[in-house]
Amino acid sequence: MSLIYSMTSTTYPMRERKPQQIGNYLLDEITPKQLKVKMDENPHALSDMMLNDPSWESFVWNGVMLTSPMLALRGAEEHGLYQNKPIPLANIVNSNNNQLIALGKKTITDNSVLSNLKKAAKYLHTAYSLVLRPDTSKMTVTLLNAAATDKEIKKWYDQMESRLEKIITLAQHAKNSDFEQLPSLPVAKQKFLKLADAMNPETGANDE
Repeated sequence: MSLIYSMTSTTYPMRERKPQQIGNYLLDEITPKQLKVKMDENPHALSDMMLNDPSWESFVWNGVMLTSPMLALRGAEEHGLYQNKPIPLANIVNSNNNQLIALGKKTITDNSVLSNLKKAAKYLHTAYSLVLRPDTSKMTVTLLNAAATDKEIKKWYDQMESRLEKIITLAQHAKNSDFEQLPSLPVAKQKFLKLADAMNPETGANDE
């Protein structure tokens, strides 16, 4: 039995760890202000950084071609994504299909591009903590501007303000009652610290 196991484990080895499930956060070495400068100078700054980062290789490249989410992202960038204005999905579809036709590939539908943009949105959030918002009802995609971001923050804060007050009240009660090592408090504290860090203009968001 041991001989059979030895032969099997040698012939069919197993990895000690799973492959990376998503690429790395890319703002560890540059600040948000420096990223903004890159975006002002290069209309493909966000996708270019991902294309050049080894941790993102399997998510942005499919052989010698771009993956579908990156193709959609490049199309959005081509039509002024960094201007933070809604881009008609049809414009991105046309750009993607022109590229696919030039490569002798089959064209894709609006719904396919919309699905690809939703995946690209997850990539941008992971890589930069930026919010790309595909809108199914309006068939547009937008990199949220300041006004839209403020509106969404207010919407979510208004929904949870009373709950936050309850957490603060209970945390103060725990502190003044000398309740030590409550399992829920470290988890809540980490979320509050992450929120405080995201609101700090010195550091910006680090989605580790």
